[in-house]
Amino acid sequence: MSKTLISIIIPTYKRNQKLKKVFDNLVKQCPFKIKIEVIIVSDIFKKFVPNLKSLIKKKNIELKIIKVSKNSNAIKRNKGIQNAKGKYLILIDDDCLPAKNFLKDYLELLNQLKDNEILCGSVRYLDPKVKKENFMRYRQSRH
Repeated sequence: MSKTLISIIIPTYKRNQKLKKVFDNLVKQCPFKIKIEVIIVSDIFKKFVPNLKSLIKKKNIELKIIKVSKNSNAIKRNKGIQNAKGKYLILIDDDCLPAKNFLKDYLELLNQLKDNEILCGSVRYLDPKVKKENFMRYRQSRH
């Protein structure tokens, strides 16, 4: 297996069930032909880590858990970046469920990038949630 191509960094805080869905979704999408590491940055949740590791059935996925006690997404992202081995970095939040072809689409776009280029994306919220909550409606219009 070649060296790590993609490092996916997920800062989290007290969202174990949502994080598990995000992680499971990423694992199911991960193609066998590339090596991926998923870096979860949080205050350690020791009981939860074995549950995540049990979701990994593919040998090309590595899971890292990094402890950061301060609850700041910026600090957690930076710590994840410092520990990443991948050629490319993907930052995703613990409550953002990746779309069906998330990794496939990113791989296609990443292969088109030149050195020192950044790819930015947007978040689309599910319509029932947006209609129900003013905050989501506001965020939907701002992205």
